[in-house]
Amino acid sequence: MTFTCTDGKLTIMLDERIDSMNSNAFDDELGKIVGGNAHKSLVLDAQNLSYISSAGLRVLLKYRKSLGGLALNNVSDEIYEIFEVTGFSDILEISRKSK
Repeated sequence: MTFTCTDGKLTIMLDERIDSMNSNAFDDELGKIVGGNAHKSLVLDAQNLSYISSAGLRVLLKYRKSLGGLALNNVSDEIYEIFEVTGFSDILEISRKSK
């Protein structure tokens, strides 16, 4: 994952897949980035994200709860459908990828 922190906005570019095989590593890396940067808001850029499993959703929920907010940008229609079906679209700030 790559990230930028500008004017208190921490933006993290997500990898292509977040699943049961890499969710612990994703959680660890996200924790290091979030903990190591002073920020007022956290944005996850899902431009490259093509798959997220329930394990990945649990990690997002963990950070949403601990930080009090979390935004996802550039979410594809397919990934948005996962968020919608699971109810995550009601608790996360999500913007879809421009077409």
